[in-house]
Amino acid sequence: MLLTVLERLHYVPDATYDAQARKGCMKNTRVSVLSDLMDWCKDPAAPPMLWLSGMAGTGKSAIVWSIADSLQADGLLGGSFFCSRTGSTARSDVTRVIPTLVRQLAMRSTMYRDALVAEIRTDPDTSHKYIDVQVEKLLRKPFLTSTRPHSHLPVFVIDALDECSDKDATEQILKDLIAASSSIPAKFFVTSRPEHHIRHKLQSTSPEFRRVLRLHDIEKDLVDVDIRLYLEHRLSNIQAELSNILSPAWYTTADIDTLTGLANRLFIFAFTAVEYIRRNPTERLKRLTGVKVTAGKPLTETLDTIYTLILSETSTSDGLEPEEVAFLKHVLVYILAVRVPLSVSAFAELLGISPSRLRATLDHLHAVINIPDEDNGDALSTIHASFGDFLLDSSRAPDVMRIDINSGHLSLSQRCFELMQSDALCFNVSRSPSSCLPHPQPHFSESLGYACSQWVHHVVDSPDPRSFVPAIDTVFIPKFLFWLEVLVASGEIDRVPALIMTLLHTPALVRATLHPTASTN
Repeated sequence: MLLTVLERLHYVPDATYDAQARKGCMKNTRVSVLSDLMDWCKDPAAPPMLWLSGMAGTGKSAIVWSIADSLQADGLLGGSFFCSRTGSTARSDVTRVIPTLVRQLAMRSTMYRDALVAEIRTDPDTSHKYIDVQVEKLLRKPFLTSTRPHSHLPVFVIDALDECSDKDATEQILKDLIAASSSIPAKFFVTSRPEHHIRHKLQSTSPEFRRVLRLHDIEKDLVDVDIRLYLEHRLSNIQAELSNILSPAWYTTADIDTLTGLANRLFIFAFTAVEYIRRNPTERLKRLTGVKVTAGKPLTETLDTIYTLILSETSTSDGLEPEEVAFLKHVLVYILAVRVPLSVSAFAELLGISPSRLRATLDHLHAVINIPDEDNGDALSTIHASFGDFLLDSSRAPDVMRIDINSGHLSLSQRCFELMQSDALCFNVSRSPSSCLPHPQPHFSESLGYACSQWVHHVVDSPDPRSFVPAIDTVFIPKFLFWLEVLVASGEIDRVPALIMTLLHTPALVRATLHPTASTN
């Protein structure tokens, strides 16, 4: 019965630390950082919130996964939420963080669970309300009525908060957690890039309530030691895998030193370099170690160099024609613009091509794109957010491969409407044998489900939302109930009000609806 009540929470199961594919730090690396963080976790007199800040590629997620794992082993993990722009939409929705955290704690603490269930019974819709209400009713009140003094406080872990889509809501959750932390026996470990809205909120908070640890301020020598260990481990593994063609001496200490210098404190460079090297070890190692290191270079310069090298090889290795390079960019902009990662087959259908053509297009990008070997439902996505940052930054990406994200939203909007206008969206789209069944099954394609749930966001983010007014009328006057059925079968019917409100609060669409001729002028 209690578990049934907890199911009312807006819980995101794939956001917990143990649901993540990427694991923690390699053994014997980041030792001092991990020790410092665990000391904070176990010190009841330390500030209740710690912010681990670092630019993309500095290894924040590996560190926080290791900390969460250690806290779990010690019985100190209150709950975890790994935010992601490339995970499910729910993982970038900051309003899902508190419900997910408190549900995990409720499964570990009987006293807390009883207090939380009492609150939910009083107001069953609490988890759907705004963040300040969630923090008060799901976190603070149950804590105050259930807990007793302990030597160590439970620690809630929130990774990559900057990847939540709503900046205002992200500021709000920080404000509310900081306020709550002064009166509840718990700690909050938050990581993010040093984005302005997060940095401003935390730096304006009294040091009594927060501590800041900046990864990019850690001494370069300490980081270099860890990156060197990582490179030695990975390159020796490549030799073991290819011992029939590689001798133990296929790389030298000088090679490791050069790669470590190129990494320039960015673990993602070391990871990407190894993924790049392993497909042609001898030649690619030689090519990478020949990259010139410039004194006083920006932190991302060598990361940009390897990304440019990988893209250059992709566009020249098979003698791609200009239209083939343009198509590769078209695929990449889709990968960056989609709001929910899709399987290869669903992605191909959204693009309007075959899965085999999609795989062939991305064949040389395995170092930067996660391309599942089989169509088993695993998602196609960038391996690291820094690759998307590189492609979207006009000062970093080469002209020939620079991506315009607005064009991606425009193209995705068009494809979403094409799928919804097709016969795929029809009466009884879920193929339910009876309209009386409460939970129809999604017997439709993954791409149609994506189109129905995400078209609003692509339209709003496209260069000219007004141009889609005729398409909206064409689909939703005759097919509104079919669209609702898809969302019911997908378990996303609760998003309908938010989707409609998003449209109603888009000025360009409002003007075009009130003055139809304006959309054609």
